[in-house]
Amino acid sequence: MFRKIRPLIFVAGSLVSFGITETAGATLIGDQVRVTYLQNDAIIFGPLDAVVGDGVEFPGEISVDFGASRIDLSTENGLVFGTFDILFSDLDWIGEAGEIVGVEMTLDPELTGDVSFAPHSVTFSNTGGGPQNGGVFASFDLITRHTAVVPEPASIALFAAGITGLGLTGFGFTGRSYARRWRRT
Repeated sequence: MFRKIRPLIFVAGSLVSFGITETAGATLIGDQVRVTYLQNDAIIFGPLDAVVGDGVEFPGEISVDFGASRIDLSTENGLVFGTFDILFSDLDWIGEAGEIVGVEMTLDPELTGDVSFAPHSVTFSNTGGGPQNGGVFASFDLITRHTAVVPEPASIALFAAGITGLGLTGFGFTGRSYARRWRRT
């Protein structure tokens, strides 16, 4: 009975495995990003470009550090500042195409602010106050949606050859057994 359904199992397994693709994790690491500081809708500093990597990408009175899917704002000496906006733009993803669909913001208790976003940018608006101590005073965890990476044709062909080989081995087509069959006839 098993011999009769073995070809069906092989074909079903091959078709299911073609539908499964493994994708690389999307990240901002390696991406070139841009930061612009604004006050009253006028640019006061920037735009500045940097490639996301280890460490702080934009050091200064207000330092900006990008992670794989997070942005941290910090200061070395607690500042008290008025209203301002910081625009983080050109947020493209390495590994998979994607877009920002939400932002989770964590603020220092002494700070009030709002965050808005578009598919490839985030704007932080400080509406008053500022941290009294140095350190990270605002963090933004980016919630993203990514499209699946389609495997290249050579990968599919190599995968199909491997599955075919496994299927033929399951049918008893090994080198020795194949040779014995020819000698018997």
